[in-house]
Amino acid sequence: MSDRCRRWIGLLCVAGVLPVLSCSSGQDSSTEPTVTEVTFDGTVHLPESSYLTYEDIALGFGERDVAVSTDGAFSIAGNQHLPGIAMARDLWGEPILMAVVPDPVEGLQVTVDVHSTALALAFLHPFVCTSNPDYAEEVVTDLESLSELGELESLLSEQLSGDVLALVYDNPDLEDALSRVVEAYVNSYPPTTSLLAVLPAHRSPSTPQDDDVQILPNGQVSGHQLNWKGGSSFEILNSYGRWAYCTTPSDSFFLWPNGDFLDLLKATQPWAPSSKNFTMSVPPNSDTQYVSVYGYGFSPMAGNDWDSLDANERLHANAAGIATIVVELCGQMLAVVTNTSRTLGNEDVASRLGGTIVGLLLSDGVLMSQVSAYIAVNDPWGLSWHLTKHVLSELTVNPSFRSAFVAATGMALTDGALSKLASWLSVPAKAVMTFNSVSSVMKTALGLSSARFRTSFAVWRDVIEYGSVRGQVADAEDGSPLTGAVVTLTGDENNPLNPDHEVTTGSDGYYRFDYIGAGPKSISASKSGYTPKAIGVVIETDAEITANITLQRGGAGVSGRVLNGIFVHHNIQSGLFSESLELVAIHAGGVEVNRYLYVNNGTYTMALPAGSWWIKAQYEDYKPDSFLVTVPGSGGVSAPRDLVLEPNPSMTGQIDIDMNNDGTFETSFEITFPSVGLTSPTLAPCAPGGNGANTMMGMAGQGTSYANFDFVYVGFSTTTITGPGVYPVGGLYPFGCLSGGTQTIGWLGTSRRQCNNPDGSGPMSFTIIGDPETPGCDCGISQPGNVFVTDWNSELGGLVAGGVTADLAGWANCHCSSSDEDGDGIDDDYDVTCARARLHLDFRFLVGTDYLVGWMPSTPPIP
Repeated sequence: MSDRCRRWIGLLCVAGVLPVLSCSSGQDSSTEPTVTEVTFDGTVHLPESSYLTYEDIALGFGERDVAVSTDGAFSIAGNQHLPGIAMARDLWGEPILMAVVPDPVEGLQVTVDVHSTALALAFLHPFVCTSNPDYAEEVVTDLESLSELGELESLLSEQLSGDVLALVYDNPDLEDALSRVVEAYVNSYPPTTSLLAVLPAHRSPSTPQDDDVQILPNGQVSGHQLNWKGGSSFEILNSYGRWAYCTTPSDSFFLWPNGDFLDLLKATQPWAPSSKNFTMSVPPNSDTQYVSVYGYGFSPMAGNDWDSLDANERLHANAAGIATIVVELCGQMLAVVTNTSRTLGNEDVASRLGGTIVGLLLSDGVLMSQVSAYIAVNDPWGLSWHLTKHVLSELTVNPSFRSAFVAATGMALTDGALSKLASWLSVPAKAVMTFNSVSSVMKTALGLSSARFRTSFAVWRDVIEYGSVRGQVADAEDGSPLTGAVVTLTGDENNPLNPDHEVTTGSDGYYRFDYIGAGPKSISASKSGYTPKAIGVVIETDAEITANITLQRGGAGVSGRVLNGIFVHHNIQSGLFSESLELVAIHAGGVEVNRYLYVNNGTYTMALPAGSWWIKAQYEDYKPDSFLVTVPGSGGVSAPRDLVLEPNPSMTGQIDIDMNNDGTFETSFEITFPSVGLTSPTLAPCAPGGNGANTMMGMAGQGTSYANFDFVYVGFSTTTITGPGVYPVGGLYPFGCLSGGTQTIGWLGTSRRQCNNPDGSGPMSFTIIGDPETPGCDCGISQPGNVFVTDWNSELGGLVAGGVTADLAGWANCHCSSSDEDGDGIDDDYDVTCARARLHLDFRFLVGTDYLVGWMPSTPPIP
């Protein structure tokens, strides 16, 4: 390797975080289960060619770890009757072998070898895994009977013989074999449509009246049925193995399944539906009201069209679909990996989901765009698997997400259990199938093929009975009557007599409405300078009721500041957010609508009526911030704190690696980096000599150590780039030079592939050196590609957005040595084994956010 190449060793680095997460199992009881600790024994069988010895590994189960004897024997404790995974790991926590323990009992003998590892990989698929010990043994038996499991075991044996750490590397062949096992298992069950519960017939009140509530449809639709139980009491039933979200004119709530989808697969009797009771007022002669149920449902019946849903309805359907994935799929898998169980039942989980984990996922705009793409191509299987992987990924890197998950499920995990979970997540081999390859049993079990995105029930009551209402509108402080107040009555729109529903008060402040349909109504009063107010009334047949209304005076202005987290971090004096952004005030209760204000200079004063308000600031590429403030009846109020918008840069896309440089990319992976940042313009050294130029380095990385990471760098010359455009990727050697320097560079480092030479091995690195004296080190790549800049701003906090499509050179033998064989002063002979990487990445950087990128390897890999 030439001296010039060595100068770049310390240039780049990688960021990452420690994966820690918790999740829930599928039990329904809200009482914490009694856990009994038992001890069982076993033996680990390392591959004969393993360079590791038994002294180099430990055996883990749940929260516990034990040493393995010199002959592979171990004895370990676990939680009785809670399925788990016995995992052999090296001293760095990397998984080597695994075994399913369906039902830990005292004295059990467990073998951890290649066969048990193949079985564990299949068992730990979300559409196979169960944390119910009554089913776990049967699932293992069913998997053992599949010929596809033997094929997976043979391939895995070959891979482990080559490298005992084969589980931690991407392997398309292993992933294909695993997919065939899972597909065969799922399709081994016969169709179970006959086991779906037939919902009971429509139930009327015990004493029917002429004004009975009418419901259409009056039977089961899409697995749901709405029943009137009398008065304002209703019941909604849920017959499929999916979570749903129900909305009424005045309420909304989750509907949970009765049990989980494996209950249906193993059942011999119809699966009884779950039910939820609620109250809903159905006034006589009012508009038809609707009760709607939402969820992921891909029924082919006419009218089931995602595009026909409005934004709120899609939000409801996504909320229910996310609940299904988090509770029914993710929960089973994580409970087994950590040998734990969920402590909260479905009803308790339902009361917490919306305000915790589901709300966070729904607010992720990138995730929701990806979900919409799966729905657009009618791929519920891919959608379910993508959401499962996203939840696991977020749990490993996002402490706020992790806390919300614990709050929703009631589960707490020890550090020991979390370390097993982190090890399992480092295994990249996952089963991937198309939904069309799966039989109707699994689709029906999840309610994905038989249900609809939206199911609506119309509810009304036809009664012709009338009454009247009168009252006075007065000042709340001194009781004086208010002249000119506008009083409006709602809830009587279908009255065939068409009476007045809006009047203005005279000098005495009184109003009156005659010939109003009997039943509940709403009356609101408003007047300039006062806070509007609404009250509920019940009109009585052939009677006049009195409903007085008092109005509170005025409101106040809320004043405060919006700060840019980037400016705050860099100690900019004011820290004020300099871009024009939207400020939203959301009423915390009552009848006020939301208020909006555009802020141009980081300071604001927003006039609001008296009451409690949430003030929220939001801007693209930043995380929103909000606080609650109480607005008095007059004067002004200062915000309780500054609103601080923290940056949220991103880099996503696909990376392909060709270690043989033969034009075939044997490794491809999509990636969303959790750590992304961009430096401020900095004067760079000019490696060839001469004057340096100002540059910015955009960085993105993931990983927890030097043995497990990916990183990408994109460099920009702010001296020569002045705006959006297409800029060729150049070499590291001339980058940062004022004269003749390259405008952009790219760099990829990854531990997914290793370079090897007689002196050792290390993670691969790919870039373009661009040294004119050693052109062979660029492996024949003369035009690597381009950086496409769509947004450009080199000021602190400015947006730099676009993408990079480039081929970069790597050295599979860890070095590129050159020499001058003909003595003409020019290197013309190269000792290098070339590899190639291709980047297809989109980025949104914010200048000055390099502080968001944390962990870095002490010695970065070099090309």
